Amino acid sequence: MKPRRLSFLVLFLWTVCCVCAQNASVQAEDFFNKAEAYNNGLNGCEKNAALAQDFYLKAANLNHPTAQYNLFRIYFDENPDNAFKWLTKSAEQGYVPAMGVMGNVHYMGLLGQPKDAGKALDWYKKAVDAGSPEATYVMARLYLDGQYVERDVNYAYILLEKSAELNYHEAMYVLAIQYEDGNYFERDTQKALYWYEKAAKEGNIEACGYYGHLLLNGTYGEKEIAKALICLENAAEYGHPLALYDLAICYYYGSNGLEHDKDKAKQMLIQSSEGGCADASLFLADVNNDINWYLKAAEQGSLQAEAEIAYYMILGKYIERDKAQGFAKLEALANQGVSRALALMADIYATGTGVKR
Repeated sequence: MKPRRLSFLVLFLWTVCCVCAQNASVQAEDFFNKAEAYNNGLNGCEKNAALAQDFYLKAANLNHPTAQYNLFRIYFDENPDNAFKWLTKSAEQGYVPAMGVMGNVHYMGLLGQPKDAGKALDWYKKAVDAGSPEATYVMARLYLDGQYVERDVNYAYILLEKSAELNYHEAMYVLAIQYEDGNYFERDTQKALYWYEKAAKEGNIEACGYYGHLLLNGTYGEKEIAKALICLENAAEYGHPLALYDLAICYYYGSNGLEHDKDKAKQMLIQSSEGGCADASLFLADVNNDINWYLKAAEQGSLQAEAEIAYYMILGKYIERDKAQGFAKLEALANQGVSRALALMADIYATGTGVKR
């Protein structure tokens, strides 16, 4: 009979434990919901960060993984040790975002932790297996670059597509770039357009601006002006330099259905230039005949601007004259096929500017 009594006792204790665990789970969810209400001003609660943190802590102590993850985010800047503690607890419970971030922590050496490629890969792999689109994208980039793992372009492609199919816009954007450039995958401009559009729809500003640029110019098909303008305007709101430049040109000439507005165009060109767009700096240089804009465009990588500067050096206009250096620079640019250098060299020989006609 003793074994039988023991089995009943074990069963009773197991039942009690299950009930307690269930009650704790219900209570944890209740604390978490209150925390969310105070954090976001929901359900009649005014926003109150202190109360939100208090209820997150209560839920986290009852092993609520999302509450633990939210505490990690709260403590990230002010208390790295606490942040790492709660992140670890959340990740160990299988909370997918936490697992991916644990990979980042060990990969980049955050929260006071040393860089550890082995731990980073372990957490990234766990997150990938759990369906994390972000971790899947990171692993794809590691395999694409051969960083911490043996380079495997085919597997990187599989992971990128998997991440993209999970609607991760960064993966979509990288797929688009690879299909356009043909560096790792076979070049396919239609697939590039497809993924640029998908990434833009998922909110990727870089993809949105560039996709608009491609549509505006009909780079890989017919021009789609209306669609292009929507993309460009959306990206320009976030300061996308190329989108600002394309719209500025439209306003400057009153083209593609936009009103003629040179003042608006100039403002957008300056903003684009400040964002690093060499074409915007070059356009401002051309319309203002201003050496400073040419110098800025050259600093931003414009070979056309370098040709203009070399020409001014030959003439001694706006900058100190140095015919030999200017001519050598202009000739070198012309040999590279830079269109302005070719045109200016032709002009030099036609007019006999410093050389025989």
